[in-house]
Amino acid sequence: MIQALQTLSLDDARKQAFRLLRDSEQYECVPCQVQCTFQAHATVLDLFRDDEEFRSIRGELYLSRQLVAPVQRLPDWDMVGTDIEHIEVIVNRTTGEVQQFDGDVEAMRREQPYPSIFHLIVQVQKFIDG
Repeated sequence: MIQALQTLSLDDARKQAFRLLRDSEQYECVPCQVQCTFQAHATVLDLFRDDEEFRSIRGELYLSRQLVAPVQRLPDWDMVGTDIEHIEVIVNRTTGEVQQFDGDVEAMRREQPYPSIFHLIVQVQKFIDG
């Protein structure tokens, strides 16, 4: 599943993700009124440049500026949202890699990360579409 995404460039993943996020049948977007004032990986700042939050219509993914905060047990990671099971979506501040985190650090380290938040958004849609 993630392996197929590894060949997708960051630029292509970004374009596909924003196309999905702007599709009103897939996501609800809340436009932001102010610029980002928090520090995060460049992909997170890019994601939240124009919008405060993104909520998938079917509830599979929720990404919000309001949730951006360091993960206490993982100092190099920021939470940026949750998935359908309320598992945290976290982004590595240095690499931009993304993991879904349920609190089990060892289990997370065994999982292959998504290359970026944009890759995760594309993958979630592929999962929904079957």
